[in-house]
Amino acid sequence: MRRQPTRSGPWWRDGWCLFWLVLALGIRVAYAWQLSGLEKSDPAEYDAIAWNVAQGIGFTNRGFGAHESWVRRPPGFPFLLAGIYVLFGHSLFAARMAQCAVGVLLCAVTCAIADSISQRRTVRRVAAAAAVYPYLIYYSGYIMSENLGSLLFYSSIWWISSRPPGPVADLLGGALLGLSGLTRSFYIGFVGPLGLWIVGAAPSKSVACARYAAIILGVMLVVCPWMMRNQRITGRFIPVQSDSVAGFYRWHLWFSQDDFWDADSWQRFQERNPELATRRRALSDVELDRVLLGDAIAYVVSDPARYLRSCERKFVWFWRPSTFAFTGTATLRDSALWISVAAYLLWLPAFAFGLVRLWRSGRPGRLLVWVVAYVTAFHTFYWYGSPRFRFSIYPVFLIACCLAVERSVRGAATQRNSATTPFQRNSNKQSEESAIASAAETPQL
Repeated sequence: MRRQPTRSGPWWRDGWCLFWLVLALGIRVAYAWQLSGLEKSDPAEYDAIAWNVAQGIGFTNRGFGAHESWVRRPPGFPFLLAGIYVLFGHSLFAARMAQCAVGVLLCAVTCAIADSISQRRTVRRVAAAAAVYPYLIYYSGYIMSENLGSLLFYSSIWWISSRPPGPVADLLGGALLGLSGLTRSFYIGFVGPLGLWIVGAAPSKSVACARYAAIILGVMLVVCPWMMRNQRITGRFIPVQSDSVAGFYRWHLWFSQDDFWDADSWQRFQERNPELATRRRALSDVELDRVLLGDAIAYVVSDPARYLRSCERKFVWFWRPSTFAFTGTATLRDSALWISVAAYLLWLPAFAFGLVRLWRSGRPGRLLVWVVAYVTAFHTFYWYGSPRFRFSIYPVFLIACCLAVERSVRGAATQRNSATTPFQRNSNKQSEESAIASAAETPQL
């Protein structure tokens, strides 16, 4: 039976936790302050969509690529950026300051989840780790949706796992999960593992069905308006964003190449598949998904071994250390690798041990293990297995590592106490014998 966490008031009133959150804000602002310019590819597209929304043009990436798209990105993060641009103009500095605020809120939610499963000293360790963890700091200056998506997702995880169940509470938890899916679309798929967790956590099947129905309703109330908007614009069923089929086919085909591990494998892949590059240039993202649907199905069905080979490589690619990082207009390589080794790779054994501790800690901890399993499976069997997609695991990573450290410290203290116990017994016995001898030698008056 697990030890129940000791409580001395809400965690957010704890002086050390508040100190680490304030320090987290200062570190993130100091890091983002010195960045300049905009990273290429995804950040540039998010920026283009947000600026178009702020100007009243609409949710479109007009001005970014060869084909204008109204459905290529989820709306959550561009709408946040658009709000910043309406207030402060087209300012990347203001956008990065907003990212810093979101990053600190993610630290706070991580502490709240830790407080629901462990003792206050563990929460303090989690707060310290989240404040100074390099990857949480890095994404606070990166114009990407991972920060906001993870904040919304873990807010839903905390709410669903720690609040008393009820129709309104579960509906709100589902709404938070839906908002996270409108920021990073793969979060919507977590309704599957969440249902399995609810079945195991609920006292009866009827209660589980009621909870799950309320959560699904909350998700649908948030996602359906955007889904209907996409249907009206494109005439196709697109739940959140396009490029899902083309991305699946493109990435799996690349990972299955025999020379995948070579440094120039992407260039060779493009030269080897010129028709794919031609289609990408000639077709819009929606049409490309439609054209490549048959190819994607044939890829899996015609050669399952090839598909599994690409899944195996994506799994390794997902969990490998990072080898580069974009910081504004600069690119870090050697330093990015060493930071990844120190802040991630060396901690993998503690992370694995911490996952075991989370599973044994009870229902809230088991939900975090489901998060790690789902994110890993999604990027192994479906999407691109890049190390940057590990960001959605890092809150669990920090909590698990802190639990492992706490268990190691407690074990070391127990060993120390057990090692000194015989000595203490001998000392006490000698003291008692000396007292008896002194009493015998003392003359009676």
